[in-house]
Amino acid sequence: LKNDANKVNQYLNSVVQGISSSIPNSMHLVKSYLGLGATCKAQWDFPQAIKWTEAALRIEMDIHETASEDEGFKEALKLRGSVYQELSGLYVQCGNIPKAQELAVASIKCLKEAPDSHDILAEAFIHLHELLKMGNAEKSMDVLNEGIAYFEKPDINEPIQAAALKFFLATTHFMSGGEGIDKALAILLKLLEPENKELDESHVGHDIRKLTTDIYRQKKEFSKAQELFEKGLEIHRRLHGETSEEYLRALSSLAGCHFEAEKYPSAIEYYNEFLTICESEKVENELLALCLRSLAMATLWKEGATDEDTKKALGYFEKSVALGEKYMGQTALFVSHLLACGVNLHAKGGADDLAINILLKAEDLALKLRDPFNMRYICETLQKLYERKGPKTKAKEYKNKAESFKKNFEGKKH
Repeated sequence: LKNDANKVNQYLNSVVQGISSSIPNSMHLVKSYLGLGATCKAQWDFPQAIKWTEAALRIEMDIHETASEDEGFKEALKLRGSVYQELSGLYVQCGNIPKAQELAVASIKCLKEAPDSHDILAEAFIHLHELLKMGNAEKSMDVLNEGIAYFEKPDINEPIQAAALKFFLATTHFMSGGEGIDKALAILLKLLEPENKELDESHVGHDIRKLTTDIYRQKKEFSKAQELFEKGLEIHRRLHGETSEEYLRALSSLAGCHFEAEKYPSAIEYYNEFLTICESEKVENELLALCLRSLAMATLWKEGATDEDTKKALGYFEKSVALGEKYMGQTALFVSHLLACGVNLHAKGGADDLAINILLKAEDLALKLRDPFNMRYICETLQKLYERKGPKTKAKEYKNKAESFKKNFEGKKH
């Protein structure tokens, strides 16, 4: 499906023809139609994907048109609920939100009656919440609260699913800003208070810690954020080991929190641990490029930085730029990465040639990507560098460019 969707489509059509002539109205045919729908979705042909998926739903409903107490019917409800949810997503892609909402409600209704479907049901509540959120935030939160109440019923008792919905409730409050941030934090802290190993080690637990640390960092309560980052690091060490991608991401987040709090020596210590693991495991990626940039900045800005520290930092910047070019490619992310390197080198001073070379690379890519926002700041920084280093004609050239891009960006924003 990843390499040749047309070939998959051809095979599935052959399967459909064979099954239709030999065993029509069978679950084999349902699965084949769903496969054709998935193939069309992978090819961004959403109307055709809807056609095949709805055909699968009609056949499944014909097969299981029996009394509700029948065990086969109960099992079929899980598939039906999943298909309703898939169709809802397809109608979103086609811009038919009312139909998508209708199908999302049908999906929840089916999955509540289906056995062993709590994971999919939680996703269905979240999906309906996302559909309603833009038009009616209050109603979308009612959907989440309905789901929370369902999963907390004594005969259901699914704390992980309830926690997942509470996380989305907290996220909605957080996105509203103002008092909503404090409401979000109150929900998250309630989820974190009791020691719950299963929740801590789940993806939901990771998301809860991530949002909580985001709020603490926004409030400048870095010590509280660091405690949660350390907890997450220990969980990933225990579950995945010290050379895993999960552990490295947690380690980079902890280092970043110390950096943000301007605790540069401890940030450097964590970044160096990250670097050591990457070197021993021969890991190279986008995250390493970003961590090298932060390590360079921490090395430059720490109290009592020496000439040797400056030399190290310049090496980190150069390696960070090379890795960024390799793993970020011709993207706006790479432009921002280059800009951050150039701005910090300019602010520190002493490496103007390197800063100019990095920013000229950023300028070239930003022009290709038609990125007036970053172009403005690239040109402003180059203007300051040329004012300090010369020639003055270059400084004037970039001053005019910066003003032009500023006007361009403000016009587009308007």
